[in-house]
Amino acid sequence: MTDPFSAAVATLPTLDLESMNLQAALQVRHDRKYIVPAPVATDLVLWAGTGRAGVGQAMALEVAGTTESPYDSTYYDTPALEAYRMAARRHRHRFKVRTRRYPDTGDRFLEVKTKSASGQTVKHRVPWGLEDGTLGGEGLSFVAERLGRTVGGPLRPVLHTFYRRTTLLLPGLGTRLTLDRDLLWTPAFADQPSDHSADVGGALRLSRRLVVETKSAGHPTAADRWLWRRGIRPVAVSKYCAGQALLHPDLPHHRWHRTLHRDLPVAPAAPNEPLTADAHHTDLDRKGLRP
Repeated sequence: MTDPFSAAVATLPTLDLESMNLQAALQVRHDRKYIVPAPVATDLVLWAGTGRAGVGQAMALEVAGTTESPYDSTYYDTPALEAYRMAARRHRHRFKVRTRRYPDTGDRFLEVKTKSASGQTVKHRVPWGLEDGTLGGEGLSFVAERLGRTVGGPLRPVLHTFYRRTTLLLPGLGTRLTLDRDLLWTPAFADQPSDHSADVGGALRLSRRLVVETKSAGHPTAADRWLWRRGIRPVAVSKYCAGQALLHPDLPHHRWHRTLHRDLPVAPAAPNEPLTADAHHTDLDRKGLRP
């Protein structure tokens, strides 16, 4: 049986990735992130489909025959968690490093995200064919080039995330709207663990909430204003920092304390539920539910 959110997305016309990137590539952009109850996310999709979100009806990105694509990401940090701590202090030169795999297409990228002087998110990425492990050689060179400096130690995998993403294009505005559900955080460590690998919890699942992001070249979008009218305000925490703070309660997280305790209801992942995109697809195949 189709759930309400998927049914709402199914009412929208679709477009492919090439068409989406021609209209709204947005590698340099302003991001606003919200934690949204599932029924509100469904209403947001239905509203976007009316055409009141911009010039014309919103369109849903379709990749490999589906409008809900699995995203597998692995985040890297130094043994002292330099990237996390810079974000916690809201350091001007904060950064994130991750690999992102798109199981539906087989594409995999190494990505570096930074903030510009004006507060825009800047994403750099390069195709990446290696398995997750401590970054060396080519990977470290790419990171150092994009940051303009070397980081304070080796970059090791510290966190895996998995979720299913629906991406909408608001026509005429060059705006993307992403809606992520079934967000799962799983700790990840290289052969030599970081200074903060002890006493970490197991995998955590975000319950009954979607992470919604508006991505635009500048001013707040119609989708932002729609959410504001319903009393839903942006949150500052990233998936990486939220996952680290939830899995490592000893880490400094004062900046996000309210969001973590008010907006992120989490539960331990069940032992038999899919923890990766490949396992998720296998589970859907087994149940006869995969598109």
